[in-house]
Amino acid sequence: MKRKRDLLDHAYGNKDELLVQTTSLNLTYNRTFGLEHNIDIYQYAKDLDPEIIYSINNILTKAIENEKYISLDILKERCHSLNVNNDTSK
Repeated sequence: MKRKRDLLDHAYGNKDELLVQTTSLNLTYNRTFGLEHNIDIYQYAKDLDPEIIYSINNILTKAIENEKYISLDILKERCHSLNVNNDTSK
């Protein structure tokens, strides 16, 4: 199992570092769209695999850059579809 974790860390970055980025993006996202201060996206992401967290960070970055609001439910839906696609590719 450690080998798989090492491979994921190498491909997507360390999970802790990804979650630090998620928290920063979460706060920037809240400011960008005038939302209450919260860490809801971090709370959702903290138990996910690094590759999914990496995808969340990419989605948030693009949403902020394009000033396109994405609800937490839609973000979860996208991540769920990524999880399903990853599970079927094994």
